[in-house]
Order: sequence, then structure tokens, then C-alpha cells
Amino acid sequence: MSAAERIRVGVLCGGASAERGISLATGMQIAENLPKDRYKVVLIDPLALMTGNRALSEEQRAQARALAERSGRIDALTDRDRRELPAALQQQIERAAAALVPATAAMGSTAGGPIDVAFIALHGPWGEDGTLQGMLELLGIPYVGSGVLASSLAMDKVMAKTVLAAKGLDVPREVVITREAYARDPAAAARAVQELGYPAFVKPVRQGSSFGAGIVERADGLAAAIAEALRYDERALVEERLEGNELTVGVIGRGDDLTALPVIEIVTKRTFFDYQAKYDPAITQEICPARIPAELAQRVQEVALRAHRALGCAHFSRTDMIASAQGRLAVLEVNTIPGMTANSLLPKAARVAEIPFGSRTRSEPVARRGARPGRGRGPRRGADPARAAAAAVAIVCAAGIGVLAFGAIEPIAAVDVAGARHLDRAAAVATTGLAGRPVFQASAAAARAALLREPAVRDARVDLALPHQARVELREREAAGRWIVGGTEWFVDAEGVLFGSIDPTAAPALRVRDLRRGERQAGERLEPALVSAALRLAKIAPGELRADATAPAVRIEPSANGIVLASGGGWEIRFGTADRIEDKLALALRFLRDQPGRRLDYVDVRSVDRIVFSPE
Repeated sequence: MSAAERIRVGVLCGGASAERGISLATGMQIAENLPKDRYKVVLIDPLALMTGNRALSEEQRAQARALAERSGRIDALTDRDRRELPAALQQQIERAAAALVPATAAMGSTAGGPIDVAFIALHGPWGEDGTLQGMLELLGIPYVGSGVLASSLAMDKVMAKTVLAAKGLDVPREVVITREAYARDPAAAARAVQELGYPAFVKPVRQGSSFGAGIVERADGLAAAIAEALRYDERALVEERLEGNELTVGVIGRGDDLTALPVIEIVTKRTFFDYQAKYDPAITQEICPARIPAELAQRVQEVALRAHRALGCAHFSRTDMIASAQGRLAVLEVNTIPGMTANSLLPKAARVAEIPFGSRTRSEPVARRGARPGRGRGPRRGADPARAAAAAVAIVCAAGIGVLAFGAIEPIAAVDVAGARHLDRAAAVATTGLAGRPVFQASAAAARAALLREPAVRDARVDLALPHQARVELREREAAGRWIVGGTEWFVDAEGVLFGSIDPTAAPALRVRDLRRGERQAGERLEPALVSAALRLAKIAPGELRADATAPAVRIEPSANGIVLASGGGWEIRFGTADRIEDKLALALRFLRDQPGRRLDYVDVRSVDRIVFSPE
């Protein structure tokens, strides 16, 4: 790909939130690991646009002016970053600060021309909360990630929980304390929290990376915790403290075509997953796949997908949860811009999701066609973990950009099909239309809709998996019997749907011959009551009728006789319609038991109130 053909990516990072340092690290990780032969990357700092924002401190506005005027370099590291972040992460932040281009100069065009797509790598207010997304939409610049509404909802933990609860998801009980109300009546807040119960978790409503967050064990620690949370926001959120496994799940995809990544279990030496614990691997284990039962892992992934959809997220998200010993699975929050540092959770999960990496991944957004996937347990033996993490970041970011810019994404090479008995697996794959399509341009929803048009398929689930796989799980119709029309023997289910099968043994040997029409089509739906009644009669054994009733057979006639049970003795029972079939059958059986030797041509029980037989 020539330099002119490369996708120009503006990675927006830095900003004015308390998470500026982590944002710079995320931006640098993306810039350093997106393949240079496909992408031209520039680091853009929106702080330069905020010189007149009165919500910022005077120091921040001075930094914004210096950045806009390019009159001086901003100190990238805060005292807390120097104290709590690993040295490698500090160095990455410093490199990012040195490479920044002010948004005042870069949003319209860069030195090499306008950007094709924006990758938002800002965390916290003025980046993750919908404000920057709105600006990009005004400018007409496509961007990776969730839109204005989803970003705003997810950033506001109170609103996010309101939406999630309305969609039936479990969320912790809460008390919301505003700065104004707390200043006016701190005792009222204390009473509300006392009613909620201790221990409690306190955090700002609109902040990330655990800034301003803490655990309160007793009432005497509440005031300090609320004061710390209110340093970062106008509202503090006090939640019940849930004990259990802390789990997180990344979701990647677009529209209804979503993939839940493997579940990560978080085990930290700290009292909770705080700022230092998030970014220092020496004090936190992030175990992927999580050490939980498969049933729970599937449930956790389903909750993450539901949360992603409930808030209207796009391209990627990460949902944090607590699985308690009592069986609760509570959603703590949804992140629309997950961290992309080497120690961040989303890239770790992508690394386990059978995504191959190695030295070649630095020059490709995904593995080359035909490469064998890894086994889903981390980097291959002998691989450099840092390099593998960088590769995972590149894959996730390139895939997200590919959604908008349609860059080269690996075509789907394997479509696994489970649950196929009636439908040929190769036919199922062909029906989906997924084979050979790039995973982020394929449609799981369209594939499912195509499968549902197959008469034998009752339901289907289609999952797209990075980098180039798809999984299809079929729920086929259960054959209740066989319906013979002309020379064709169809299978029929309890709903009356006719379908074919590649397995001739996959239906009971209950046969009904339908004489009403000369032909029928696969997928045609018969009246379920008719099918049920006819198959009920097909179950009748010769001994249930009388001695000369050898080889009974059921047929459907176009005349008023309707459903007919014919015996090998040369006589038949005429039932008419399917209504009250058990009553009609009971009437016929009583007559036959009372007349064991009578010569018969037919027994007519079309009316349950009387019986007609011939000859009389």
C-alpha cells in the first residue's frame, strides 16, 4: 500500500480529565502498534481547544494555551502518576506528550492532509462522555467507538444504571449525593447511606480509572470518602459493596453483529481495583479465561452483550461485573473507551480469543490468510508477552478502524456449524454467506435470517469471532412424523411445518398419506391440529382396534371423510375434521369392542354425538 493510500488516523488523546496520563499512554500504544504500511497516525490533543473552558483550572487553561500556541511542552506526568504507575508506562506517557499535535491545528487537516478517521483515546470527561463525539459529528469526521448518546449514558453511572435496570439487568443499590445537597445537610446523606448499609463503595458519578473512589467500612469514614469523590464531580455515588468474583468482558462489533470476548477475572492485592492496581501487573492478576464454570462464563458474556445493546454502544465496550456467591451477577459499569495500554483488559481478552500474533502482526492489522490460530491461552511459547500485548492492541484498533474506513480485514476462513442433523453442514455454511467475507463487513444478523429461511431450521445463533472465524449454532425442527404427498415423504413437526432431511432415520416411523393435493413445498405449514390428530391416529396399534385390524394406516382425504384410519381388514374409520379427535376415537373403540365379529365397510364418527356404520 502506497503512502497516499494509507488510512490517516487521528488518535485523540490527552485532554483535561484526571485520566490524562492514561489517555496519553493509550494513544501512544495505538500509534506505535497500528501497522505503518496501512495507517498514518497522528496524536491529537483536544486540550488545545479548551483555552476558554471555565470548568478547567487556571493551570489547565494555561497548559491549553501553551499547547495551542506550541509555546511550550506540557508536563505529562502528575505526582500520582510518578508515584503509582510502572516505569514503562511513565515512559510511554512521556513519549506521547512529546509527539502531540494540538487539535486547533490538526482537526481540519494535518501537515499531510485531513484525517480519514478519528480514534478517540480520551478517558473521562470531555472525551468519553459524548462531548468530543458531538464535535466530530459537527465537523463530519468519522470516528471509532460509541456515539454521543451511548457515550454520555455510559459515562454517567447513575443514568447508565437506570437504563440497565430498565432492561432487566442487575445493578447495585445506590444513594446519589450532590455537592449542593451535601453541603446543606450532610446528616441526611449519612442517614441515607446508613439505610443502604455498610460496607459501601463511594465514587464520582462521571469519572474513570477509580479516581475519587474508595470503600467505606463504617459510618465514621463516610465524610472523607464523599469529599474525595466530590473533588472530581458534582455528584457522588454510594453503592452497596458486593463481595464476589470481579469479572469484565469486552464486546467488539457493529450493530447486531457482536462478539463477546473471553471473560477476565480480576484478583488484586489491593482492597479494590484502584488506580494503581489497574496499571501495575505486579499487584493485580488479570486471569483470562476466568476461572469460573462455563455456564457462568456464558451468562457473563450474555450480560455484557445486553449491556452493550441497552446503552447503544458501538464498535467496542467493556462491561465490569461482580458475581456473588449468592448467585447475583451485578453490572458495575460499562466503558465505551476501554484502555488500550499494554496492561489493559480489552487487548488481553483479544489475545485469548484465538487471535494469532507474533512478529508478523506488527506489519498487518490481523494475521495473514491461512495462518493457524493460537490456542486461546495467551502468547505462544517463547513469544514476548509485551510484543503479544502490542499485537492485540493493533488488532483491536485496526478492526475498529476497519468498521469505518473498510481497511483490509482478514476474510472469514472457517465457519463452524453445530446442531445440524437435517441440514447439510456445507449447505448451512453456503446459506450464511459468511465464508470469504471480512469479519467486520460480515453480518451475523443477515446470516441468521438466511438460515431461518431453511425449512428445517427453527432458530439459529451466529457469532463472529476475531480474527477470521464464525460459529453457527442451529436449533433444528424436531420431526414428529412423516407426511407423504404423491411420491415425496416429508418430515413434519408439531407446528405443521414440512421439511426435508439428509438423515432418513431422524423422524419417527409414524406416516400419514395426504391425498388432498398433488404436491406440497418444503416450508409449507399445515394446520397443527390436523397434524397432531393424524399422528395420534398413526400411533394406534392393531390390537387396540380389533382382531382383523392389521396394518392400520392414516390418510387425509379431500372429501368430507377428512382423516381416515384404514385397517388391513378392508374397513376404515372416518373422523372428518381434527376437532375432538380423542372423543371420536373413544367412540369408535367402544363400538369395535362391542362388535368384535361384525362385518364392516366403515365406521363413521365424524359427529361425536352418534355413530354410523356400514353395513348396518
